[in-house]
Amino acid sequence: MGFRCKQFFIDDTECGMKVSTDALMLGSWAQPNDAINILDLGCGSGILTLMMLQKSVATARVHAIDIDEGAVVQTQKNIAISPWEKKGKAEHLDAGLLVRGDRGYDFIIANPPYFAEEKSDMNAGMESARRLARHQQSFSYDDLFKVCQRVANSRARLVVMYPHSLFKQVVDSALAYHWHLERYQDVQSKPNTTPYLTLLEFSNVEVGSVSNKENLIIQDKADYTSGFKHLCQDFYLRF
Repeated sequence: MGFRCKQFFIDDTECGMKVSTDALMLGSWAQPNDAINILDLGCGSGILTLMMLQKSVATARVHAIDIDEGAVVQTQKNIAISPWEKKGKAEHLDAGLLVRGDRGYDFIIANPPYFAEEKSDMNAGMESARRLARHQQSFSYDDLFKVCQRVANSRARLVVMYPHSLFKQVVDSALAYHWHLERYQDVQSKPNTTPYLTLLEFSNVEVGSVSNKENLIIQDKADYTSGFKHLCQDFYLRF
């Protein structure tokens, strides 16, 4: 199995976490702009890695890491068959051991684990790799912001997503590690439903005001909304 985008294919058969709509939203929403040193923290199958390879400038380099060796092997294979093989690399590495390079990272993207361990009984049948990828206790938002601050340069940006219900806790944690909220967008699965997810971008530089677009709604009746199609049109084959 796998997932085909307009310019690349993702094989996710060896990964605990499969390609998801949420990940595709996050990668579509992220704006690496002219960033040169890009980090995909917890790369899984490499879907965000490949999306950043596609969206970044020709001189950019994307470094993907994951604690799951199978995921890293999968990402390496996906990079190798993509049009941007020379721009990307994947490494089997615990985020806690990640070392800041000479320049630091300009742009960091992460699809972090966000299911708290106390809710893990909902996923009793989930294989261990998938549980590791999704449970917050394996890598909390405090851990994420601390690691990212250590390896980022002085003007870096960080893009993540978390459940809407954790918005205040996540923003407060980020600020404790000098990450300032720059923009965010809440996501609803359908009209007239409570947002279930928030996409967030933080900056190492204090910002004067925070940008908040109207909620992104994924589906209306039996079809994707025009807003979702517009956001993901560079990747989804059907849009």
